[in-house]
Amino acid sequence: MKLAEWMKAKLHPVLPKIASIYKDGVRELMAVQKEKLPRDRYWGRVAAIDAKTTERLANEVAPLISGTQLSALTATDLFYKGSFASLEASAQNPGDASAELEAIITPLKEFDAEHRFREPLQQIAEEHTFGKFESTKKFLRLEADWQSVRYGSGLPPFKGNIDHRILMIYGLGYGLENATADELAEFFDMFCPCESETHDADDLRKLRKSILTDARKAREAAMPKFSGTNQGTL
Repeated sequence: MKLAEWMKAKLHPVLPKIASIYKDGVRELMAVQKEKLPRDRYWGRVAAIDAKTTERLANEVAPLISGTQLSALTATDLFYKGSFASLEASAQNPGDASAELEAIITPLKEFDAEHRFREPLQQIAEEHTFGKFESTKKFLRLEADWQSVRYGSGLPPFKGNIDHRILMIYGLGYGLENATADELAEFFDMFCPCESETHDADDLRKLRKSILTDARKAREAAMPKFSGTNQGTL
C-alpha cells in the first residue's frame, strides 16, 4: 500500500499537518544555527520561526482537533517558546530571576524529565521529597539542566534521537499506534526533520513500544496504592 493510501486509511488527517509543521520548524532552526549569527540576530530569527510555527498551528491544526487536544499540543509547544525566551533574556541579564523566567521553568523541566528520564516531573519531585536517592539525583540533574538553559547553553543532548521521540509521541493517538513497522518507516522518511533519508522500521517499532511502556508505567505510578487494611474502607 502506498504511503498516501495507508495514511488516509489509518491516520487522523491532523497528524500529517502537525508533522509537516514540526519538520519545517526544526529544519529552519537547524539552518539558522549553522549560520553562526551574532546572538541578537540569532534570537530575532528564532522568534520569527516561532511566530510562524505558532500561526501555522492555529490556522492548519486548531480547526481539526478538540480544545483538549489543542491544549496538550500547546503545552508541548510551550517548551520551545520557553527555552527561547529564557535564553534571550539570559543574554541580557544572566542573573535575572524574574517572574517571566520563573513561569517557564516547570514546562521546560517537564519536557526534560519526560525525554531524559522517561518519567513525569511530578513523580521525580515527589520521590525526591520522600527520600528516594535515585530520584534526588534526577531532580538535581533537572535543576542543573535548567541552569544550563538559563545561562545560555541550552539543554544538554538527550540519549537517542529527540526528534524521533517527539514525532512518535505526537503521532500516538492520531494513528501511528496502528501503523505497521514498515508504515512507521515510510512516515518518518517523509516527515522526520533529522538528516536521515531512510529510517529503520524495527528501531521505530521498538521506540513506539518503549514510549507506550513508559506511558503505562507513568499511569501506574500516578494511581493511588491501597494496603490490605484500607481497601475495605472505600
